[in-house]
Amino acid sequence: MVLGGLSTARDLAQALTVTSSRAIANAQTRSMLAGHDDFLGV
Repeated sequence: MVLGGLSTARDLAQALTVTSSRAIANAQTRSMLAGHDDFLGV
């Protein structure tokens, strides 16, 4: 993530929120797919 273009603390907080939301979504997807026997990423 590039922080050079963020001028305010609010921009930084928003960027971190988007990043963490994406990480949570990825974790949820991975755990959901892990329940399937044909998922090869386990």
